[in-house]
Amino acid sequence: MLIFIIALLVFFVGIFVFNGKSKSEKKEFKNYHRELIHTSEDGTTVDYKYDENDNIKYAKVSLPDGSFFEGEWENGHIKKGIRLQSNGVVQEGIFNENGTLINGKITYSDGVVELRDESQVL
Repeated sequence: MLIFIIALLVFFVGIFVFNGKSKSEKKEFKNYHRELIHTSEDGTTVDYKYDENDNIKYAKVSLPDGSFFEGEWENGHIKKGIRLQSNGVVQEGIFNENGTLINGKITYSDGVVELRDESQVL
């Protein structure tokens, strides 16, 4: 799933750069230097908030199937936040460079909650 989300991000950033049919909006944001909101033709929306060095510090990615990720970014990857998958699974906490939840909780669609810490990640 993570590879799918990363591939979508790369794809839609490419659409933003090369496709004049998609729409984007730039504006200043209170706690960040600037914000970029982009919606692709398939309905995927990304909302990036940048620091003064143009590094993404916060993002929300919403997909047409209802899944999304929202949270802090560090060095170009998801660091801390919440991810809702289309199957109803919710992951909250700290993610590693590969987007794997390493510290936090996973709530499955049937309500079962799994707590996770770094020692449980292979």
